Amino acid sequence: MTSSGEINIDLGVLAHESEDVYHARAGEFLSSHLLADFRKSPLLYYNRRLGLIDDIDRPAYLLGRAAHVQIPEGRDRYQEQFAVGGPINPKTGQALRREHQRLRRLGRRTGQTGPDRRAGAAH
Repeated sequence: MTSSGEINIDLGVLAHESEDVYHARAGEFLSSHLLADFRKSPLLYYNRRLGLIDDIDRPAYLLGRAAHVQIPEGRDRYQEQFAVGGPINPKTGQALRREHQRLRRLGRRTGQTGPDRRAGAAH
């Protein structure tokens, strides 16, 4: 901490490592998941390290992987790797909002066409 109360952190000690390299070297180090296994049971940890117990991909892992991409690598890289939202409007390139999706489904069911499909709208 400086005399003015600001925190000064030297980021030069950090090294960038690609995701591929990180995962390729994961077996060399103790991960938080393996540490949790060891705390539950050293035998569980040992069997998992030997490959006798398969890893199960859980929804929380997907969320963690997404966070580990967006936080350090940014939104563009995140959007390259993860699908977020629903259908994409081909004209704008943006995700359709739920209301637009609902109106589109309603129009298909009622046979209404045109840009304004709201019930009771004048054509």
